[in-house]
Amino acid sequence: MNRAQFAYVAKRTLLRWGWRVERNIAAQRGWQHGRTYWDPEYLRRWGARPGTIIDVGVGNGTPQLYEAFPDAYLALVEPLAEFGPAIASILARRPGVLFPTAVGAVDEERDVFVERHDAQRTSFYTRHALEPARDVVSRRRIPVTTLDSLVRGRGLPTPFLLKIDAEGAELDVIRGAAETLRDTEFVVAEVSVLDRFAGGHTFADFVAAMAEAGFAARDILGIGRADTSEVTFLDLVFRRRAAGG
Repeated sequence: MNRAQFAYVAKRTLLRWGWRVERNIAAQRGWQHGRTYWDPEYLRRWGARPGTIIDVGVGNGTPQLYEAFPDAYLALVEPLAEFGPAIASILARRPGVLFPTAVGAVDEERDVFVERHDAQRTSFYTRHALEPARDVVSRRRIPVTTLDSLVRGRGLPTPFLLKIDAEGAELDVIRGAAETLRDTEFVVAEVSVLDRFAGGHTFADFVAAMAEAGFAARDILGIGRADTSEVTFLDLVFRRRAAGG
């Protein structure tokens, strides 16, 4: 057995025991090959200059994104009152506004499934066995509007940087955001790879919708994995394609 074969066998064996081992390879310009980064300095590499960060599914906030672009106005979209104190703390430190609603493909009311001790896993969709609920789940009726309805006429500074973490409803958000996307340069979205939600979108559906809107995938910031090591989702960065590109 040569060195490469030994390394492969050792890595797979340790993975079965719950240990993930990666070789530490020094990378050019300080970023290691084969790794992902949710880091303000890394995010600034894009060269983005957003006038407004629209954060859909704020939860407790996305501090790396806010720190990467400290001059951007914050439009925070979050329907759950559980996150009110965290959001109030964010908006006490910089200009922004909270929209206490969910966003989707149409204006309506919908039930969401809320886990008692982890509200960040709240979703419009029930979860598949691959990623089951971790706690008692309750139903809650909440208002839903489209991102276009929310943004239209607000005078938010452009261009937009749109972040979406909607636990399986990311495609719904995009379907209600045609106007907003025309003023958007970058989209950061948690995109399911495996079927995590009953009735949720597929990976191919989301990428196709982004392509139709004029965006192409440009980076990966994070990788979610099941206990089996299968990739469950990717935090993907999409950038608006240049005209003719």
